[in-house]
Amino acid sequence: MKKIYGLARSIFITTLIVFTIFFISIFTIYYITLDAEPKLSSFESITLSDIKRVKVIAQQVTGNMQKESSEQQITLSERDLNLAIGHFGPSFVEIPDSVYAKINLSNTRQSLQLTLPLDYLLALGKTELEERYSNLLTWLSDRTSYFLKSNWINIEWDITTDNMAEKGYWLSPGQLSIGKLTLSQTQSDKIAKHIMRSLLNNPNSEPVREAWENIKNINHEDDQVVVSYIFPSSGTSSLRSYQSLILNPREQAQVNIYSQKINTLPKKTPLIRLLSAMFTLAAERTTDLGDPVGENRALLLSLAKLYGVDDLNAILQGNNLGQFNRKRLNYTIYGRRDLAQHLILSAGISLLADEDLANLIGLDKEISDYQAGKTISAWDLLADQAGIRLADNATRSEQSARQVQQLLSDANSDKDLLPDLGPDFSYAKDQFEVGDLDELNQLTSLILDELVIFKK
Repeated sequence: MKKIYGLARSIFITTLIVFTIFFISIFTIYYITLDAEPKLSSFESITLSDIKRVKVIAQQVTGNMQKESSEQQITLSERDLNLAIGHFGPSFVEIPDSVYAKINLSNTRQSLQLTLPLDYLLALGKTELEERYSNLLTWLSDRTSYFLKSNWINIEWDITTDNMAEKGYWLSPGQLSIGKLTLSQTQSDKIAKHIMRSLLNNPNSEPVREAWENIKNINHEDDQVVVSYIFPSSGTSSLRSYQSLILNPREQAQVNIYSQKINTLPKKTPLIRLLSAMFTLAAERTTDLGDPVGENRALLLSLAKLYGVDDLNAILQGNNLGQFNRKRLNYTIYGRRDLAQHLILSAGISLLADEDLANLIGLDKEISDYQAGKTISAWDLLADQAGIRLADNATRSEQSARQVQQLLSDANSDKDLLPDLGPDFSYAKDQFEVGDLDELNQLTSLILDELVIFKK
C-alpha cells in the first residue's frame, strides 16, 4: 500500500512540476515576447512619385547597357527597399495574412522589422506538437492558445553592413529581439542560417540568387544604401513597359494569360460580354489555383494594357496627364466606346498606382475638356469611379474577389456593369462646369452604391 501511495505521490508531484514549469513559461512568453498591438499593419503601397523614381533608375540602367557588361551604382532609400519587400516579397515567400516586414535605415543603424499574429505561430506549433510530442503537451497547448491568440509578435533584427567584407558577405545579422527579449548573437546566428537555407531552397528565390551574384558591393551611406551592380549585356530589357516596373514575373505571366484570352474574343462587342468571358476564366483558374485576388488583378491589368495604359510612361516622364494616350477600341457600354475606356483605364491605373492617381487622371481629362470648350460629363465621371471601385472590390479580399467573379461571369447587360443615369443625363443635358464637380462626385457615389458589384 505504501508503494502505491508513494507512486501516486510521485506522479502527482511530477505532474504538478510539469504544469508549473509550463505555466511559468507561458507567463514569461506572454509578458516578455508578446504585444497587444502590431507595430506594422501594412506594407508600403506604391504611388506615382515612387513609379517616377523607379522609372529614372530604369532609364539609367537601360541607357548604360552597352555591348559589354557595365558596373553601375544604384542608391536606394529606406522607402525603395520597403516597396520592394511589399511588392516582391510575397512572390518569393509564402507570407500569411497580417504578416508584414519593414527595413529601418538611419545614419548609424540598419534593422529588419517584422510583425506577425501569434495565431499563425500557434497553428504551426500545434502541428509540430502533434507530430513529435505527447498528447499532454498538445492538450496544454490547446488550452493556452485561447488566451494568447489575439496577441502579436513584433521582431526587430539588427543588420550590420561591411563594404570591406569579401564578396557576398557585406550583410550580416546582428542580435534578434522578440518583444522585450533579446537573443544572444549565437542564437541569432543559428536562426539566421536556418531562415537563409529555407529561402534559398525555395524555387521562387532564383531571381534573387542571380541578382545577388551580380552585386559587387553594398555600402550604407547616411540613410541610404548604395549598391554596386553589374548589369549584364545579354538579353533585352523590357523596362519601358509598366509590367517590369510594377509586376513581378509571376504576375506578368498571369497578365499574359488574360491578354491571350482577349485575342480569342470578339473585337466589337459590349464590354460586359468581354468581361463576362474573362471573369468566367478567372473563376475557373481560381478553382484550380486558389488565388482569386491575383487572377482578378491580372485580368483587369490585361484589359488596361489593351487600352494603352503602357503609355503611363508618358506621365512618368513628366508629361501632362491630359496627354495620356487613350486607345479607342470597339468595346462599348450603352453603345458608347468612351465609357468602356474610362472604366477600364481607371481600374488599371488604380491597380498600377493608387486610387488617387486614377481619380486625378479622370478629373484632369474632364477639366481639360472643359478648358478646350467642351463640358464636364457625369457619365465619364461615373465610369471613372466605377472602374476604381471595380478594381478595389475585385482585389480587396478573397471573399470580395470571388463575389466579383460570380457577378460578372453571370452578367449579360450593360446595367449589370454601369447604372443608367437616365434621360436627365442625356448627351443634350450632360453639360456641367468645374463648379459642379463636387456635387457630381457625390451623385455618382450614390448611384454606384445601387449595384452590389460597386458597393464599398
